[in-house]
Amino acid sequence: VHIKTLTAGGVSSLDFQHGSSDVVLDNTYNVYKIIGHRVDFGSTQGLVCKFRVSGSYIGTGYETQSASLKGTNSAFDISGGSTSSGYIRMGWQRYTGTTAGFSSNFESTFYNLSSTAKDKHMITVMVGNGNTTNEAVWQIASGTLDSAAGLSNAVDGLRIACADGSTVFSGSFALYGLKE
Repeated sequence: VHIKTLTAGGVSSLDFQHGSSDVVLDNTYNVYKIIGHRVDFGSTQGLVCKFRVSGSYIGTGYETQSASLKGTNSAFDISGGSTSSGYIRMGWQRYTGTTAGFSSNFESTFYNLSSTAKDKHMITVMVGNGNTTNEAVWQIASGTLDSAAGLSNAVDGLRIACADGSTVFSGSFALYGLKE
């Protein structure tokens, strides 16, 4: 079920908060999904997500991993990595650019957001351009908020931003709720 679409135009963060502007992030749905398309972000910052718990966006307690495949039809490279515990990685700067026409598209799926007894999980699949016009990239990233606050409290907001919290980005972000 479509809940809300937000359009970012040169902003440093974008928030989906329960109860704000018709956003629902509670036990109404079992799983939530954000679909982003035509997303442009700086070539030195990756796109990340933070969870809001008890009225504040959490800046610690995440575990995150990612893997990327980039290349052309004749050569490719595979890379992976983890980050600090300050956010969940969605897509990384190596495979985006400031070249006209470069953009990324992704789907992020969120589990256990309303639980007060389970860790919160997220997985993102992103596709986009590489570093040059003849390269393509596919990335997968996942993360968990497994702090004590994240375990015993529901998530009531999702913040999309660049890793440094200040680089601007643009694109369309649609929030959906899924029921079993």
